[in-house]
Amino acid sequence: MAREENRKYIVTRLYDNENAWCTILLILATALSFFPILVLNEGGSWTFFSLLPLWLITYFFGFRTGLIGSFMFSICKLIATFVSEVLFAGAITDPSSADMVRDSFIKGPTVFLLEYLIACTGFCLGGLLKQNLDTQRYINRIKNARELKPGKEKPILQIIGDIDKENSTFGLIMGYLIGVFVMFVCYVLAAPYYDAYPAGCVTRLDRLWYDIRYDGSYLLAEAATTVLVLCIPPVRETIFTLKHIANNPLKDPSITSF
Repeated sequence: MAREENRKYIVTRLYDNENAWCTILLILATALSFFPILVLNEGGSWTFFSLLPLWLITYFFGFRTGLIGSFMFSICKLIATFVSEVLFAGAITDPSSADMVRDSFIKGPTVFLLEYLIACTGFCLGGLLKQNLDTQRYINRIKNARELKPGKEKPILQIIGDIDKENSTFGLIMGYLIGVFVMFVCYVLAAPYYDAYPAGCVTRLDRLWYDIRYDGSYLLAEAATTVLVLCIPPVRETIFTLKHIANNPLKDPSITSF
């Protein structure tokens, strides 16, 4: 009985709780980023959808919250990577990337900023899509309506948003792809700051083309698999439902209209 009550309490706390959802998604994104499906020899990995939870912070709560969440992700990943790769020589994650991670700290602020702070924080830029801005404005109007106080009394009704107006399939998928593209650009821009030129690269143009192919390979693989999963209707509907739960209170069954 106590276990059932605890379960109901936990589920209830997930309704209209931005802090709880941001924490869950941030932990999930950080944890998944250290369990790759494939790791390339010179660094870079195709992970188990680690970038999707990062994007969902922005998709659920808008650009402003997404900006903070993405920045916090960059800090969490930076700390976790530093501890693993620098202090433990890659024993916790991927040993082959230890030298590159050390380089990102040693080479100076440009690599450090591009590969961590800007690449990860920029993942929220998809929140500026018109479709996502429109849905977030609708959610904010509903939230503001719940906060209204006629006179000195709080409203009795718990106003619930329309799940169809809260979501956009185009915004969900295209916003994610924009985030991946921003990360790709940052990685390509950071690559020339490493000393060694790959074999066969003589000119800067050769190096640029190599970096585009290299960084694009694993990011494209993860983006493609994620988009395919998002195209599955039950998966997409589950995300829409979770967003609705995250932004609305538990509906009182006695309320039939507003």
